[in-house]
Amino acid sequence: KSYGGRTEICGLHPQFNAITGQNGSGKSNILDATSFALGLNKPELMRAKDMAELIYLKGQQGITKAEVTLVFNNEDEERCPLPVTNPYRQQPKITCTRLLQGSQRKWFINGSVVKEKAYHDFFAAAGLSIQYPYFLIQQGKITQTIGFRPHRFLEMLEEAAGTKTYQNKRDTTKKKIEAKEKELARVDDKLEQEFIPERDRLNKERVEYLQFEKIRSTIHQQQRFVNAITYYEHLTVQKSGQQQLAQLVKEREELDAQMESLQKELADKKKEFDKRMKARNEDAEFTRLQELLSKRTTEMEGAQTKLDNAKKDVVEAEKEVSSQQKKLKGHEKDVNKKDNEHKQLQTQLQSLLEAKDQLEKKQDKLNRKLHDIRAGREVFVADEGDEQEGQSVRERLAAAKQKRAEIDTKLKQCARETKHLEEKLEKADDIDANDPKLKAY
Repeated sequence: KSYGGRTEICGLHPQFNAITGQNGSGKSNILDATSFALGLNKPELMRAKDMAELIYLKGQQGITKAEVTLVFNNEDEERCPLPVTNPYRQQPKITCTRLLQGSQRKWFINGSVVKEKAYHDFFAAAGLSIQYPYFLIQQGKITQTIGFRPHRFLEMLEEAAGTKTYQNKRDTTKKKIEAKEKELARVDDKLEQEFIPERDRLNKERVEYLQFEKIRSTIHQQQRFVNAITYYEHLTVQKSGQQQLAQLVKEREELDAQMESLQKELADKKKEFDKRMKARNEDAEFTRLQELLSKRTTEMEGAQTKLDNAKKDVVEAEKEVSSQQKKLKGHEKDVNKKDNEHKQLQTQLQSLLEAKDQLEKKQDKLNRKLHDIRAGREVFVADEGDEQEGQSVRERLAAAKQKRAEIDTKLKQCARETKHLEEKLEKADDIDANDPKLKAY
């Protein structure tokens, strides 16, 4: 506060120093500056209201900072109060600087910026901590110090001996330990309430997962075993099938050989049959049978002609029914009934056509048989002296006559049914002509 420029105080005694002078000469400011450099942060102990008053004239003369540097002679390492592990113990000279500039506060040790805590720890390690209550005894406290009780003297001696530093560290460590114990208790509670249940749940899921993996592995192994058995069974079936196929091929070859043998035998029989048929052509009975068959053939051709005519009539009837269906479309219930009747008539006509087709097939079959008889390719016939085989031919002729009679009967029945259907169609046409509802269509 009293020094506007750089002031250096040197030549101090290594053990005891006293500062004397007139009032107002700045004796107390030297002690305040020393306390400031040692790290004192209470401005009232340095006779100031706030830290800004420590700057000369509060910065009104262009001076904007307050800076104090303490220089310690550390050439005698044996007398150095710093611990052996302290990195500054080996330095021959140690400078400690504190700078106050506006709101900025900086601390330097040997020209290097350090944190405030490291700055205070350095002085505490040297036994020069300004934070100790008995380190600095100001004016008016000497008589108070003389009247200390034993425990207060003990505290002051502990400060002087340097054990107070370790006690403070011990107290600080105890507080940290208590805080850590509280944190540890909180962590234990959280562990009991959250993490252990979660761990148990995860362990349970892990056991379930391991069981699942074991079961899945077992299933996979069993599935592979089943696939191997299935493959072996299929392979066995394939081999058996191949053997059966080879057996069938062999049987087929045998059947082909038998077929060739039978074809040769059939060719021989056919040649023999042709020879016998040539001798049989002169027989009068065979000629009569041929004439009878020719007559029946003529009758069948006539019946075929009638069937063709009936077929044409049926086609015309179908066309007429189709036109009637177009006219009757959209009528009321009675008209729908008539449509159903027409559909029934068509069904009957269809059945007649199918019956006609069946008759045509039978007729074709008879024609083929007649052609075979004419060409001499019927069942084997024996010589004239063989009476039994001659009767077989007559039986076949009788069967042919019977079938021809059945065909004639069915043709007559078809003709009657066709005539009946034509009558129904004529009645339906008359009803349509007389119905006033149908005339509109």
